[in-house]
Amino acid sequence: MKFICLSCGEKESIPMDVVKFLDDADIANDPNNPPQFTCEKCGKEMYPEYYRNALGIEFKISDLQ
Repeated sequence: MKFICLSCGEKESIPMDVVKFLDDADIANDPNNPPQFTCEKCGKEMYPEYYRNALGIEFKISDLQ
């Protein structure tokens, strides 16, 4: 699954099983936020290009741009 840095635009592929594992662990706390990672290039926040969580909430990078 592709994540894009909100600061520098760097793209990184994260295995879907890793994304789902982390999201499932956090979904009870905050289902309205997608799984996010830190950019290895600049250290800023990365956002999923597209992701739909177990509750059916969709997150798209295009919604932020």
